[in-house]
Amino acid sequence: MNSRKFLKRGLLIWLLLCLLSSVLLYAEQIRRQFWDLDRAFATAFAEAGAVLTQNESVLPLLNGDEDLAALRKKFPQILDLQKTRGRALDAARVEPLGDTQYWLYNPWRQIRVLIDTRAVIGAWPHFTRLSLDLRSDASPPPADTFWHWQRQFAQHTQPFILRADARPAWLNVALMPFLLLWLGWAGMMAVGGVILWQRKQRQNADQRARYYQHARLNTLGGDHRGHRA
Repeated sequence: MNSRKFLKRGLLIWLLLCLLSSVLLYAEQIRRQFWDLDRAFATAFAEAGAVLTQNESVLPLLNGDEDLAALRKKFPQILDLQKTRGRALDAARVEPLGDTQYWLYNPWRQIRVLIDTRAVIGAWPHFTRLSLDLRSDASPPPADTFWHWQRQFAQHTQPFILRADARPAWLNVALMPFLLLWLGWAGMMAVGGVILWQRKQRQNADQRARYYQHARLNTLGGDHRGHRA
């Protein structure tokens, strides 16, 4: 009966340990997903910033007579190259064309290039949304967004904001760590149970030894009194 009670108690403790540690392990795996995405966002921001800097560097070198096909081989983000007339020097350098394209002007040379932002930020499939905000407004993220990142570029003529949204992959967690965790707790509980059982056996043996010694002393004391009588 005592051994059965001991096993039930040990099983209950093992289940509680597995439950609590599994919750912590699951939370840690979700946290790692966030930090992986955070590093991916930083990489995307750096790559996009390099392309924006490239736009600002190449634009002063163009005169509007370049071959567009040859230009696109080096700079795939450029969709079109056009000459302009009479554009004021203090006019806006950027003119959005929809949500994914914009004209970048060089008023000193009276030319403009059409930039495709999809070629700027590339493809990052782990984000539910990754986009350049060409108007740099402070619009809040969607209500159903779980994780959100945004950061503004330092380019003078292209001060866009890179925005990204993502959701945790709740079911995309590694199962092996959970199995190893449960086996580890089972091993520790088994070792602890053996140690406790051995300690209990020693205590019982000590109690029996003391009992037999006490009984023997009582018997010897009774015999000695009988002889004296």
